[in-house]
Amino acid sequence: MTNYTNQKLQDVANKVIAQMENAGTDWIKPFSYSSALGSSTGSRNLKSNNLYTGINMVILGFEAMEKGYKSNTWATYKQIQEAGGQVLKGNKSTSVCYYGQHINRIKDDVTGEELINPYRFLKFYNVFNIDQTTLEAKPVVKSKPRTLVERIEDVEKFISYTKAKIVHSEAGRCYYRPATDTINMSPLDSWKAVKDSSREELYYSTLLHELVHWTGTEKRCNRDKASNVFGNEGYAFEELVAEFGSAMLCNTLEISKEPSTQHAKYINNWIARIKEEPKAIFKAIAMSQKAVNFIYDLQQEEGVKKVA
Repeated sequence: MTNYTNQKLQDVANKVIAQMENAGTDWIKPFSYSSALGSSTGSRNLKSNNLYTGINMVILGFEAMEKGYKSNTWATYKQIQEAGGQVLKGNKSTSVCYYGQHINRIKDDVTGEELINPYRFLKFYNVFNIDQTTLEAKPVVKSKPRTLVERIEDVEKFISYTKAKIVHSEAGRCYYRPATDTINMSPLDSWKAVKDSSREELYYSTLLHELVHWTGTEKRCNRDKASNVFGNEGYAFEELVAEFGSAMLCNTLEISKEPSTQHAKYINNWIARIKEEPKAIFKAIAMSQKAVNFIYDLQQEEGVKKVA
């Protein structure tokens, strides 16, 4: 990788580390769903209205929190001009990245056969929050008013399409058991509301965390512990993947997420490993996005919109 790319990776890693160190177990909140606001904090593109995903979700979530932006809409300079606006003087852009694939087609000197040589590349480009422009800021996307029963039914249907086996026993314990391929959840009547999250939201955000663990098996997303970036601290890395995945799912399903109690246990491991290897945060988020995409691919209902 070029020095420019390495510096960009380091910049993102430094922001994540700073948030972990300063906010502790609350560090994941800038890019999860806020029930207190009644709105999705997921960042969207002005032109396509698609959600930014993966590492871009994290980059823009932190930037919006640090700068106090009220809009969750972002755009390139060109997109802002096309919409009839201008960037306000003195405002600086935020770099987001795009993973792409290019295919080289060459001919074999001997056989004349066309050979395909694909390679992946990482490209950075700059965006501005609409609050930094002369465009009228669109309000953060509001969720439609829904009763508690309706909200639970929506999430239950989403989870049911995965056909994951979920059992309820052992009050106070939630985990995924690979040996039986089952998720254990503490019974719903054992949950209590915390801060801005109802007991139902805590239950479902935890279930989504365990559902991401469920995707890690060889027959699903195959997150091989032997190749993960945390080496002997593989469980800490898997928890990071599950927390990111849960935050992504909570965002799209409009569920408030409180940080996992596992954060306190693993956060120092995460900080140390990301400092040592900045790419670790990119790898964790890429695996989380793959898990989320896998779960969305299992949805059968027409109208279930995938994140772009």
